[in-house]
Amino acid sequence: MDPAIVGRRKRSRRKIGGMGSLAAALFLVSALANSNPCKSPQTQAEMNVCAEADFRRVDARLNAAYNRLFQSLDPNRRLKLQRAERAWLAFRDAHCIYEASDSEGGSIHRLEVAACKTELTTARIGQLRE
Repeated sequence: MDPAIVGRRKRSRRKIGGMGSLAAALFLVSALANSNPCKSPQTQAEMNVCAEADFRRVDARLNAAYNRLFQSLDPNRRLKLQRAERAWLAFRDAHCIYEASDSEGGSIHRLEVAACKTELTTARIGQLRE
C-alpha cells in the first residue's frame, strides 16, 4: 500500500480518536454540572435530601456560633448556656416533629421536619449572636 495513504489514514484515526475524547470530556463535564440535584430537585426524594442538607449546613453554623459564645463566657455562665442549649435542642426537635405530624408516614414528612429545624436553628443562631 502507498505510504502516503497509510499516513493519511493514521492521521484521520488520530483526529477521530481525539474527537471521541473531546466528546467524552464534554459529556463528563455536563454530567458533573448536573450532578447537584439540589439546584433543581425533581422528585420528593431529592427534595428531602436537599432539605436535610440545608439543615446540616445551618446546624454547623449553629455549632460555630455556640462555640464562639461558649468560649467567651466564664465557667458559671458556660454551664448555664450548656443547659439552655440542651433544652433548646430538645424543644426544637420535639416541636418540629409536632409541626410535621400531619404528614407523618408520607413522603414529604422528612422535608417538613428538616425545613422546620432549619427555620428554628437559623433563628437560634441570631439569638446566640445577640
